[in-house]
Amino acid sequence: MQHINMSELRTKGTRLVNDLKAGKSVYLLHRSKVIAAITPQTDKTKLFDAAKVDKIAKSLNLKEMSYKERDRIYRAYLEKRYGAGIS
Repeated sequence: MQHINMSELRTKGTRLVNDLKAGKSVYLLHRSKVIAAITPQTDKTKLFDAAKVDKIAKSLNLKEMSYKERDRIYRAYLEKRYGAGIS
């Protein structure tokens, strides 16, 4: 594991970034004492699963409505919340 002190942290940031991208961990030193261990973050991206979303939507048993009906409900909500005169 490599080390970097506080002064080098300001001046050699690119080296730190490159080490982290390479998967290396780095100790952070302050006044000759290790105060932290900087480790690279592992990517745990969640993939979108359309089938799972579709299954959840069907389990809610929502009624189908047209765009015209959605617009009417939305405009009524806006009028109730903000008053008349909303364009």
